[in-house]
Amino acid sequence: MLRFAGRAVSIALAGAGLLWVAIMVPVISRWQEEDLSQVGGRVAVLQFFQPEILEALDNATSAFAEARPCRPAEREGRPLIRIERSAPYLNLGSPSSDDEEENIAEEADQQAAKSSPIPGQPATAPAPPKAAAAEDPARRQMRIERLAATHAAALMTLRCNPYSSLTWTILAFVETQGDNNPERILAYVDMSDLTGPREKLTILRRVELLLPLFDRLDERQKARLGQQIRQLAQERALFPLALFVIRATPVQATFLVEQLSQLNEKHQKRVATYIRRLGGYIDLPLVEPEGQRPWR
Repeated sequence: MLRFAGRAVSIALAGAGLLWVAIMVPVISRWQEEDLSQVGGRVAVLQFFQPEILEALDNATSAFAEARPCRPAEREGRPLIRIERSAPYLNLGSPSSDDEEENIAEEADQQAAKSSPIPGQPATAPAPPKAAAAEDPARRQMRIERLAATHAAALMTLRCNPYSSLTWTILAFVETQGDNNPERILAYVDMSDLTGPREKLTILRRVELLLPLFDRLDERQKARLGQQIRQLAQERALFPLALFVIRATPVQATFLVEQLSQLNEKHQKRVATYIRRLGGYIDLPLVEPEGQRPWR
């Protein structure tokens, strides 16, 4: 009798354990996927996380992602988290987020006060970069591995959702940090534009990706780039536009001035103000040259 009771208890406990696994594994999976989606969304708008948090979340959800790659939470969260994990090993010069805009502008004001540009002169070209030191082999290997992981996650996302403009943009960026093949970069950017022509975040990144390739653009691509620059102004992303002007080559700067000259007076003045704060100068038709005051 006691043996029978013991076996019954064992069977009951085993059944309860199986039931717990059947119920809780999907729940834990869903919790992790929700974390992945939420963190990915915050990374997309430049909210930063400690590297160990991103690493733990990426590792914890990898098994579920491989088993069920097309769940909604997986579609953009994983490539975003992996590109953020790659950031410490990359050479980045991205435009600042809106939250950083005023702090950078205030610092630029202080710098400009020390050496104000001469009215009527173009923005001062940035100093030539110092010769890059030889890359540490371990760091190079880590960069290659992180970029490969990001590339794989982006391809998996696009197999599930080929209309993800953000993921096409990530692929283009990964290409700039790896093989840097201009044809592939332009192809990815075109797909990003096709799938998300009005998404502010991807517009900003597309302009950033296209300007260094300006000499390779055909007339259609240049016209589309101009439209996106003006669209950024409509979205009030004026500080990144000022940074683009400051960092531009003479040919790029001429194109940017042509596009900014088509903005309304308020936006022209705002962009010109940011450029002056950053130590440069721009001549726009609706902006009064610095130092001149009309008689009233």
